[in-house]
Amino acid sequence: MLLNRREIIESFDDFVIHHKNENNKDAYSTTKRKVLLSLCGKFYQLLIQKYIPNLTEDWLYYKYSVIEDSIKLTLYKCEEIEFNENNEVESLVSDEEYTLIEVKCDYLTVEQYAILHEVTDTTVRQWIRRGKLRTAKKEGNSWLIPTLADKPTRGFESATYC
Repeated sequence: MLLNRREIIESFDDFVIHHKNENNKDAYSTTKRKVLLSLCGKFYQLLIQKYIPNLTEDWLYYKYSVIEDSIKLTLYKCEEIEFNENNEVESLVSDEEYTLIEVKCDYLTVEQYAILHEVTDTTVRQWIRRGKLRTAKKEGNSWLIPTLADKPTRGFESATYC
């Protein structure tokens, strides 16, 4: 639970170091890693510039997350919390209160995405139709794909929606 600017920056620095390491357990392609690290740089600049108050009220905390097409810093209000015998958080129920910073990635057309990942346009359209590129968005007659969307792997991939 992050309560002030210093804690956010320290935690985010660790996040960036983890993702710079090519041997981490996240199986990102080199392309996605470059896009993610570029977004992290933009997010970090905003984090340094923006005023972020220290939280003194109980039940409030900050959290940053990478979701679909962006990195965002959000203020949350904790509704319920349970601790285990070691005084560690066991379960937490919270509501999103306010987004302080959000940095979105660029979007690519099907053709641009195909060139970037060295596949055909038809393959990209099949990935979208089969649900392998879940973050693709339809705009008019065209599909737009976030640059953070990694090239799908073969086989079935489970998903969690929230």
